[in-house]
Amino acid sequence: MARMIDWKLDGDVGLLRMAHGKANVLDVEFCRTLGDALETAEASAARAVVLCAQGSIFSGGVDLNRLVQGGPDYIKVFLPVLDTLLARAFTFEKPLIGAINGHAIAGGALLALCCDRLVLARGNARIGVPELKVGVPIPALGIEILRTMLVEPHLSSAIYHGKLWQGEECLTAGLVHELVEPEHLEARCLELARELGAAPTASFALTKGILRLPALDALDRHGARVREENLRVWSAPQTLHAVESYIAKTLKKA
Repeated sequence: MARMIDWKLDGDVGLLRMAHGKANVLDVEFCRTLGDALETAEASAARAVVLCAQGSIFSGGVDLNRLVQGGPDYIKVFLPVLDTLLARAFTFEKPLIGAINGHAIAGGALLALCCDRLVLARGNARIGVPELKVGVPIPALGIEILRTMLVEPHLSSAIYHGKLWQGEECLTAGLVHELVEPEHLEARCLELARELGAAPTASFALTKGILRLPALDALDRHGARVREENLRVWSAPQTLHAVESYIAKTLKKA
């Protein structure tokens, strides 16, 4: 299997670079690999981690072709793996800085929004969660991630309208914290990682855990029921037909 992740230490900061094809699409294998890499990074000597990507796309989200081809059997395996990855990123105990070098779409946007600070490279990159336009519901954890980051009217614009924000719009909507020139992206993220990583790890972890406690409490109360319903809807023939139609109308014209 081709390499999917690059990991290295830059002093006391870890750089975790996604390297899964052109768009770092989320499939079973990549979600497992990235989740394992985050677990390794959390246990490493790094005091903070920068999550970045090769090429010009941060992540194009779920591999829709694989979803349609694999059908319900694949979805039954994939959804729990995706959920585990997002939970791993959302509860990462050390500072996690997102270096957004390009498009972060759907599941790719949810992954980015798990980070504590997000820095976006100026350019044509778009960020958003067009799941309903694709035809699938946003997983429960995804909703809580969005609720943690966004306020109205941006939250409903993101979820119901699948709005894709670009550049300064991302900053205004609260999707990212900073904009920088592309050539300064990694350096600025390393700087932020060192700033946040200066706090004692246990102190940072407890503070972050409390900050995200409402989302985690909601999942504890309702997660099992919602995940079961989510699996049923994702696997339904009409859902897969909608995804197939979206691929035909949108992705194959790109």
